[in-house]
Amino acid sequence: MSIRVTARVGGEAASRLRSHAATTAVAARVALADRLAEKTKADAAEGTPVDTGRLRRAWQDAEVVADDGGSVSSRRATNSVPYVGYVEYGTRRMAPRLVVRRAIQKAAAAAATLFRFGGGG
Repeated sequence: MSIRVTARVGGEAASRLRSHAATTAVAARVALADRLAEKTKADAAEGTPVDTGRLRRAWQDAEVVADDGGSVSSRRATNSVPYVGYVEYGTRRMAPRLVVRRAIQKAAAAAATLFRFGGGG
């Protein structure tokens, strides 16, 4: 199972970011993707249920998936334990734990607060 975090900026926020130096905006987006991916991975690990600890320890650092230098920076954290999908989605005998989904929701909420610009509306 892997977690993929993509930071994409569009609309009015993109127009405001373009008014700043292009390199500053790209560096800020890359740093944001890095921080969100690491936070999401940490939240997923923290929320992972522990029996033996193997599943929690298996979360791997976020790696660069894509960075086009323009508008997209993607990072991915992975967990290669074979039963991670059963824990996340459940089985007919076990309720889903939704560890990754909750971690992504927390990251999305945190990212949304970063893009509230002052002024109108």
